[in-house]
Amino acid sequence: MADIANTRDLIRAYATEQFIPEFVTNQYTRSPLLQRMTGQKGSDRELRPVGDGLTGKTKGTLVGGGSMSRAKRMAVTGGESVSWGVQKGTSVSVKNLTSRDTAATLANPTTNSQDQQKKMTTVRLTHKQVECLVWNSTAQANQGEYKIMSAIDDALGIAMQEIFDSLITELYVGSPTDQESEYWSEQIGIDNVCKTSGILYGIDRTGTFFDGKRVTSAKAKALALIDDANITQGIQDKGEGVDLCLVNKTAYLTIKAEALTKGGTVIHKSMPEAVEYGMKQECILYGNVLVTYDPGLLDYSAISTFDSDLSNAVFMTKIGDWCFQTCNDKNFSVGEFIDLSKFSVGGHDARRALIDLQYRFWVFHPKNSIMYTAVTA
Repeated sequence: MADIANTRDLIRAYATEQFIPEFVTNQYTRSPLLQRMTGQKGSDRELRPVGDGLTGKTKGTLVGGGSMSRAKRMAVTGGESVSWGVQKGTSVSVKNLTSRDTAATLANPTTNSQDQQKKMTTVRLTHKQVECLVWNSTAQANQGEYKIMSAIDDALGIAMQEIFDSLITELYVGSPTDQESEYWSEQIGIDNVCKTSGILYGIDRTGTFFDGKRVTSAKAKALALIDDANITQGIQDKGEGVDLCLVNKTAYLTIKAEALTKGGTVIHKSMPEAVEYGMKQECILYGNVLVTYDPGLLDYSAISTFDSDLSNAVFMTKIGDWCFQTCNDKNFSVGEFIDLSKFSVGGHDARRALIDLQYRFWVFHPKNSIMYTAVTA
């Protein structure tokens, strides 16, 4: 399969174009992976007030900017895609010279020079939108001196939950239908990142230079998986090794018990480390690796035959490689509530608003991410 048309290599990899090397995050987290990606204090999955879009309240409870190196605030305006360079090979031309020797030469310079070893990725935006509708009869019954809650705030909380649930599913098994389109139908999930074939961010992974890692053989749920990832599977050969391990609930209880006998630390939301690592739920710190369970590890094949069963999977990564980026004017933004009965004959006697999210997420180094698909023993 050939690289898609909008990737850039050879001369085009150095042409004058505007690239975005870092990312903006303005994200209300609801999953352990997103919590660590944004590097901010995490949240559980309860509904939150998000502003009603009518009274001038803040339209959203989102905070941004984390402690990670790439979590810098940055306005994404007019950037249709984000790109970075990837080295696709080597150009061997090193020579140790002796007396009265000839200079070093490069084999096949027309096809193998160093300036031809760079390819550019591309990650385009995805746009999510959800309609929030509140019937006027409900809103009117919820007014006056004795009202005890806001029907609009409740409805917005439920609608916002729908966006986050969709985003979490996409984070795991997202697969855009066309990476050449102006907008991607969805972003590429970690299940597809941890593969060695197909197109990833516009680059054909026929070679090995942009592969993730995947282990399908049966493994035991134990701390030894960390050494397997870093040493046996070689993540530490060319990097610092993994620092985040996501498991299911059963595996977490087993690994937690083992870690506590080997010097691991339990982190609770009241501890300073919880803020440092961006986690609210309990997790285990073993060495420099954060271990926690993620309810997003599900059997997605029960939802779509094209997706994987991740219910017995373990995912590990170097979290600093991951970025989540939203656009300033569409970061879970709640639009104005419109009374539909005023704009259409026979229209719904209800108020309607749209919540918009325009975003992208990606990983710079797929080689530092690994998916174990059969951790059951």
